[in-house]
Amino acid sequence: MEKQGRVEPEATSLTLSELLKLYEESLNQFDEKTQATRRSILRKFKESWDHRFEISVKTVTPAQLEIWLAKHKARLKKVSLNEYIRFTRPLFALGLKARAIANSPAADFKLLRRETPVRTTPTWKQFLAIVRDIRSQKFSADSQDSADLVEFMGKRGNRRVRSNNGVLHQFRRVPQV
Repeated sequence: MEKQGRVEPEATSLTLSELLKLYEESLNQFDEKTQATRRSILRKFKESWDHRFEISVKTVTPAQLEIWLAKHKARLKKVSLNEYIRFTRPLFALGLKARAIANSPAADFKLLRRETPVRTTPTWKQFLAIVRDIRSQKFSADSQDSADLVEFMGKRGNRRVRSNNGVLHQFRRVPQV
């Protein structure tokens, strides 16, 4: 339902096609990689949207968007599907700013929890072997410094260590045997 003061009657005629054009123009504020990602998703949206584009933005429902997202769920990892969700939010936020809609049909979409990658942690003996291997690098002028840093981080045993030069290094705790 249109809420007085939030939706302007003349703006409610904004079509999905016009909203997509506004969205594409708004992508210029992002860096090139983000623009490329969002344009790619925009292209997928145009190719796979099952409804007309000349419909009023106010008639797009959360269910329609969920069905569109579901089409892509099987072929995408959670990180990529989250990008598709991130596409829908600002798209309909433009509709809100244009006062064409009172509520975004994408407002309640939640990002999916990313998969935790499986990372093996070396034993203490394996860790020390890694440090020795780094030290033995003949063709690296910085092998001693690199080995010192890795050894420092491993012996410290923290997930995060700030070294002397202020660089934050992050890694998994190495258990001592």
